[in-house]
Amino acid sequence: MNELTHVLNDPGKSLPGRTELLSADFDRDGLQAALRESSLAIIPSSDGEISTVSQSGDPNDNSRQTGFFDLHQDGLYYPTAPHFLLLYCEDAGRGDSPTVVADTRPVVEEIDRRPDLQVLREVELVYRGKSGDEHSHPLLESHPLTKWRVLNLGARAYVRSFVKSEPPGAGATLREVVSAMAEVFRLLDGAVVRRHFWKKGDILLIDNHTFVHGREAKSLDFQRKLLRVWLSVKDRGQQ
Repeated sequence: MNELTHVLNDPGKSLPGRTELLSADFDRDGLQAALRESSLAIIPSSDGEISTVSQSGDPNDNSRQTGFFDLHQDGLYYPTAPHFLLLYCEDAGRGDSPTVVADTRPVVEEIDRRPDLQVLREVELVYRGKSGDEHSHPLLESHPLTKWRVLNLGARAYVRSFVKSEPPGAGATLREVVSAMAEVFRLLDGAVVRRHFWKKGDILLIDNHTFVHGREAKSLDFQRKLLRVWLSVKDRGQQ
């Protein structure tokens, strides 16, 4: 646990803009204890403080599957998504379904540079939670810690134009928005910084605002099991 503890002691400096691959052997209680002594607060998901990512019977819950899962950011049903994502491998299963991590910053730079992608400044992401409630985020937003301009991207989400045009009808067309979003995903494919094939004991710590992540899989793996924890830097009142 020493390697993980060292990173967690100063996450504001060591984690923004990075993904860290560590290795440790711990149980859930040990993980929770280490996190509570760190500079990070655990942000519960709808599945609790530590959730299990493994194959289940609910086809609408991507966090409980082992099939393909498109690039996304976790926790968009919070006003501010968790700062960091921790994934721990309890069982790699076949080991042929990697987690893919892509950096959104070069994509935002490309959006800023290209006139045909300026329509994305008018787009917000509407995230639909498991209970059906909706939460809105601009597609382009500032990183809460570093203020870098980054992308919000969710799996259970749709996009809509939120800028009212003057005169009416002068805003982005559906075709323009769809074309621009397709280009975003093409650019993200070129911005992949890590394609990690899991081994038992692996820990992947991901900056949940700078990067989006997803799962590449050609078929289901009923043995594969990851633990997932959402983390944010503690407020001064939580220290």
